[in-house]
Amino acid sequence: MLLGCSSKKQPPAISFYYWRSSFNLNDTENTSLQNNECKTIYIKYFDVIKENTVRPVSIIKFKVLPQQKIVPVIFIKNNVFEDTAETETLAAKVAELINAINRENKITITQVQFDCDWTQKTKLSYFSFLEEFGKKTKLSLSATIRLHQVKYPSVTGIPPVKKGVLMFYNMGTINSGRTNSIYDKEIAQKYVPYLKNYLLPLDVAFPVFSWAIHCRDNNVLSLLNKTNASDFYNDSCFKKEKNGYLVATQSCFRSGNYFRKHDEIKFEKIEFNELQEMGELLSVRMKTRPHEIIFYDLDSININRYKKNAFKKIRDNFN
Repeated sequence: MLLGCSSKKQPPAISFYYWRSSFNLNDTENTSLQNNECKTIYIKYFDVIKENTVRPVSIIKFKVLPQQKIVPVIFIKNNVFEDTAETETLAAKVAELINAINRENKITITQVQFDCDWTQKTKLSYFSFLEEFGKKTKLSLSATIRLHQVKYPSVTGIPPVKKGVLMFYNMGTINSGRTNSIYDKEIAQKYVPYLKNYLLPLDVAFPVFSWAIHCRDNNVLSLLNKTNASDFYNDSCFKKEKNGYLVATQSCFRSGNYFRKHDEIKFEKIEFNELQEMGELLSVRMKTRPHEIIFYDLDSININRYKKNAFKKIRDNFN
C-alpha cells in the first residue's frame, strides 16, 4: 500500500525594514536577525522629494553589508508625481542611482520596492513611472499599500507591480489627544473587511517603532523619531503627568528641539498585545496568506522593547 505524505506549508518569512541612511548593525540587531531566521532586509536606499526640483536625498551609505538578501526601498513623496510628463526620465534616474549604489557596494538585487502614498490625482503618473521602471530594469517590483487604497481601489487604482505590502500602521491623525495614531483598532476594523476583495497579492508590514509628539497648547509642533523615552523620563526638566504625558517644568533645549515651559511630550508605541491583536485581526480577513511578515523597523531601540520570540509569535497568527 502506498502511504500518502502531506507537507505542512511553510510559515511566512520574517523580514525587517531598515530606515536609516547609514547601514551598520549592532549586536542587538544582528542577534534579532539570527533569532528570527531573517533572510531578507528591505533597506531604504534614498528618498525622492520635490522642492523646486525633483531630487534624491538621504542616500544610503553601507558601512557593512548584511548577510541577508537586500531589497532596495525607494520612498517617493506624492507631489513628485504631480507632473505627469516626466515619468520616463524619473524612472531612468532612479534606476541609475540604484545601479550606482549596487555597483559601489557589489550588491546584486532581484526586486525593488516603492513606497509612495499616491492619490487619485497622482495615480496615473505613479503607475506610469512603475511601468517605465519595470521596462528599464526587468526587476520584480513591489509597492506599499495603505488601508484607504485597499478600501477604495476603484478610486485610487491598483499599482502595476507583482505584489503589495500592506502597511498596517499610521492609521490615525497625529494629535495631542489620547488616541494612538500608529494603531487604532476601531479604524482598522473599518478597513480590513475590504481585504478579501483586493486583487493584488499582499504581504504585511507591522509597526514596532515608537515616537514622541511635541505638543504646545494642545497643538502638535513636531514629531520626534528614534526617541528614547527614558532619556526624557530621567530628565529633571520634565515631569510625568497622570495621563502619561511629560510636561516641561522649564524652558530648555533637548535632542535638538526647543521646549517651552508647559510644553507636553506624548509618547506613542505598540505593545506586544496590540501586535497580537493586529495579527489576529488580519489573519482571518486576508484573501490569501502572506508569504512575508515585515517589521518596521530594524533598530535596537525598537527591538529591545520586545521579548526574544515576540516576532515569531506575531508571524504564527498566519500559520
